Amino acid sequence: MMIAQTQPKEPALPSAKSAFLASMPLAILALVLSLGYKVWVARLIDRADLALFFTTLDIFALSLLILVGFRSSMVVAYARTQDDLRILNIFRGIVLVAVLISWAFVIPYLKHKLGVEVHYWYLVGALLSMGLWVYLGNQLSMYRLYATINKATVLEPLLVIGWFAFAWVLFEVRGLMALFSATIMGSVTLSAWLLWVKIKHRVKEPPLKIFAPDEKMRTFLRHSMISTMEFGSGIVMIYLAVILLLRYHGTAELGDFQVVVKPVLMGLISIFVFGVFRFFLPELSRLVQAGDEAGIRALKRWYINFAGVAGVAIALFFVFFGQRLVGWLFPPEYIGAYLMLTHLAFFFPFVMLNAFQLALLKAHGRFFQALLVRLSGLLFFLAAFFTIRLFSQSVIDVVMGLSLGYLGMFLLSLLLQRRLKGAKG
Repeated sequence: MMIAQTQPKEPALPSAKSAFLASMPLAILALVLSLGYKVWVARLIDRADLALFFTTLDIFALSLLILVGFRSSMVVAYARTQDDLRILNIFRGIVLVAVLISWAFVIPYLKHKLGVEVHYWYLVGALLSMGLWVYLGNQLSMYRLYATINKATVLEPLLVIGWFAFAWVLFEVRGLMALFSATIMGSVTLSAWLLWVKIKHRVKEPPLKIFAPDEKMRTFLRHSMISTMEFGSGIVMIYLAVILLLRYHGTAELGDFQVVVKPVLMGLISIFVFGVFRFFLPELSRLVQAGDEAGIRALKRWYINFAGVAGVAIALFFVFFGQRLVGWLFPPEYIGAYLMLTHLAFFFPFVMLNAFQLALLKAHGRFFQALLVRLSGLLFFLAAFFTIRLFSQSVIDVVMGLSLGYLGMFLLSLLLQRRLKGAKG
């Protein structure tokens, strides 16, 4: 099934640059809504129940990690082949297998080992609704529906908050049931809206078929597996910092990182980095397929300038206002965390530039090289950490190790992308 048959015909489809810029205020709003929701439910629901609920969502997210990893490979494969029939049929099968495995093994673990005291079907509903949302999100990303993706970023937390208020106030549902009800109904409502968008733009769901895999689809599957490992290694890098803080420092320093540094870092990544893979990767894939080297160079120059300006602004903000920000948002015992944030802020431009260079590698089909860059970050991190500890054992050793890990990834991806056709300049 070719693009002429299924790709939505949006009037005035926004460019990748305008969609990326539009996504940033929406990502900030989504972040504020999510934090506000956590603050609100923390006042209403027991701390132990909240811990179990958010741990459950984290475990579901990890069990569906393979589905997230498919997004990049779907975008690149569709740009090259236009064969959404085969791509979506393969992806449906992977979604089904991932959901059934989670249903068979993850849900019993949550019920009987972790002790999540909620009806069995709440867990099943949460898993199925999250799987449906990921499937539709990946599909619309493949079709480069930028405006829809941006709206979904804000709608997701907004719908969860609305359904929680509905369950808590009108029906007086309490505890874990209120939290799971809001999550399930939020995901279902968002998925229903995405299905409506598909109907509005005449995007037909390809029929279910079984194909003998050809070379292009085997490449797609290989890239999907590699992309999943690459995405997972980026998460591991963050949690490596947690492990090192716990092993070589104390719970106070770990608390500074977990409560202050990691949420702020993930917030910056959601605002400035995730949009690179949502918007620039599809555009770069299209440009690579079209052989538009001038377009690739122009987009690259624009992003380098943007990352430079944004990076300097972020660094200056935390230098001059980081201490006040931490003091205003968090209790006094967390004030020392601003030093970690300030160190990370100086290296954040390299996080942004590395993301673009990884997208460029993937657009050229170099998924294995992108994985090597991610894995090298772990090695750079550890090497820098243990080298710094030879001279200083302060908590900054972990943050500087993490920062130098990002710098090392940037330098390696820079070396690899400079060898790509159309990437110089």
